[in-house]
Amino acid sequence: MSAGNRLDRVTILLFGLLLVIDVSALVVEKLASTHAVAADAPFYVSLIKQPGTWIGVGLGPVQLWLWSKIIKRVDLSLAFPVSSFSFPVTVLSSQVLLGEHIGWKVWLAVAIITTGVILIGGEKDTERVSPPNTGV
Repeated sequence: MSAGNRLDRVTILLFGLLLVIDVSALVVEKLASTHAVAADAPFYVSLIKQPGTWIGVGLGPVQLWLWSKIIKRVDLSLAFPVSSFSFPVTVLSSQVLLGEHIGWKVWLAVAIITTGVILIGGEKDTERVSPPNTGV
């Protein structure tokens, strides 16, 4: 049974929350890693002492819960491309929040990838095909 391809308000809200959680986890993990590299202790010892490490770990179950709710509501063939919007938002966040320099080639690649995701995710399902009956 197919979940469907309808993005209602609740599903859009779930996607928005997932996007925020995904990008937040990546940013805090990057900050934790950066601080761990700068510390005098061995990297992994310092990394486990960083709050960002544990925030990132704690956000993992939230991401899983949100993703499970989303794919229960919509087809995976729609959910995955929509969730890929975390890619351009992460690149933008790395520039704005972390001060990373993002060159024009990266922005061009982000635009191309995002356009491809929109094209794939926006494709209308013209015909539903049932799985073959294997007789088992």
